[in-house]
Amino acid sequence: MSTIDQLNRLLASLGSQIGLPELSSDADGFCSLAFDSIRLHLQADAEAGTLLIFTELGTLPESDKLVLLEEMLEANVFFSGTGGAALGTLPGGKAFLSQ
Repeated sequence: MSTIDQLNRLLASLGSQIGLPELSSDADGFCSLAFDSIRLHLQADAEAGTLLIFTELGTLPESDKLVLLEEMLEANVFFSGTGGAALGTLPGGKAFLSQ
């Protein structure tokens, strides 16, 4: 069973429990779920056989950007402050957490 098929089985199970029986990823294995103001993204990688889960944490403020970036780097070292996830930034200063 492919990674995308596995993701879709999980999404179908979740969907049936929350009243969304048609819940599934797109053809590329991507799905985005919204919980109040939190958006959780799921991306199956069929070639690598992995599932990437990530969410946006917000935009880094210009005033504390360097301090926050340093704290994020320190948290990433051996995943000591992230519980196995990774912190990063995207162009425009948006911070994200991925697992």
